[in-house]
Amino acid sequence: MDGIMKVVIDMIYPIQVLQIAIGGCEYGGVENYLYQNYKYIEHKKVKFSFFFLKGNSLKSKMNSQVIKDCEIESLAPPDGLLGYFRVIFYLLKKIDRKKYHIVHINTGSLVVTFVCISIAALKGVKMRISHSHSTHSVGNVASNDVTKRLIKIMTPFMQAVVILLSTHLFACSQDAGRSLFGKLGIRSRKFRIMPNAIEIDKFIFDQDVRRKVREQLGICESTFVIGHVGRFDENKNQIFLLEILRKQLDHHADVILLLIGDGDNLSRVKKNAICKGIDNAVLFLGRRSDVSDLMQAMDVFVLPSYFEGLSIVTIEAQTAGLPVFLSDTLSREHKVTDDVYFLPISAGAEKWAQCIRRRESERMDTSKIIKRAGYDIHQSSSVLERVYSKKYIMNKIGIR
Repeated sequence: MDGIMKVVIDMIYPIQVLQIAIGGCEYGGVENYLYQNYKYIEHKKVKFSFFFLKGNSLKSKMNSQVIKDCEIESLAPPDGLLGYFRVIFYLLKKIDRKKYHIVHINTGSLVVTFVCISIAALKGVKMRISHSHSTHSVGNVASNDVTKRLIKIMTPFMQAVVILLSTHLFACSQDAGRSLFGKLGIRSRKFRIMPNAIEIDKFIFDQDVRRKVREQLGICESTFVIGHVGRFDENKNQIFLLEILRKQLDHHADVILLLIGDGDNLSRVKKNAICKGIDNAVLFLGRRSDVSDLMQAMDVFVLPSYFEGLSIVTIEAQTAGLPVFLSDTLSREHKVTDDVYFLPISAGAEKWAQCIRRRESERMDTSKIIKRAGYDIHQSSSVLERVYSKKYIMNKIGIR
């Protein structure tokens, strides 16, 4: 029986999945989620096509063996209503052209999800997944107060349509799900948490790697290193990180702030560091592919963001055995190990600096804790593959 089933499955695969994300010039958390899952999913069974609304965010991975055979398309940044109409017409033609079995929409934007899920339903796509990756469903698309007010008025209607037309509602956290789908959505039988999983083994603390990386960066073993990974924008609040560093330097001269990432706000942060007279204590490393190694060189990890869905870098930092300091606006779901601390931004940089100074702990192997919490990419990609396959096969044999 198993042999017959295998022959049948081989005949009906592969599953064609259209992955939709906002994208842009930066390779961020959503793109990393898509890339990592496709890296470990069985390609004979599942084929991804990527569509980015604001530019190809996978450019840095284009030469990778993993995605070199994938179709990756993108549009220029939408400009108001005209831009969204362009997206609508483009998607209508695109879905017709390839006959996708599954459309998986990866964004925290209610407007984008509403538009894309409606198109997928209109074109008869059998499996339609709405996946929330943010706790800020309005702010990331609304450019002015009038637009925000209009979206707020339309929110209950759009949420109801998304819940009705989606076959699956995914979110990286409860808060992210609530933000996009509302209370009704997270109570739905369609709703499910899909953790932002990572390659755990790469992040386990290694003293030799720590020593090597510090040597490469010119950092003494005695230097206290505050680490941060994230794109440079207002939400990530890197200016506040500079304030924390300045307060730390008042008490402890041998401190370095390690900033990893790129973005529109980078030049402003650099200028601010110079104005504060602390630029010699800040290392701007840009966008890096060796974040797992760089985390070994850190002593603490700090993310004072105003909002996050569920930040992958905080899971990576905990896997590396780092004490993690987060703004208290972030979900408590970020806390996997006991070494995670939430502080209000309003408490000020001095309070943050005090708490960071008090927390110098021995690095431990936390990989088992992280795996038990569901953040192992091997497990996560297998779950996603099973979700895709189950519904796909049911549709193929006529079960609704």
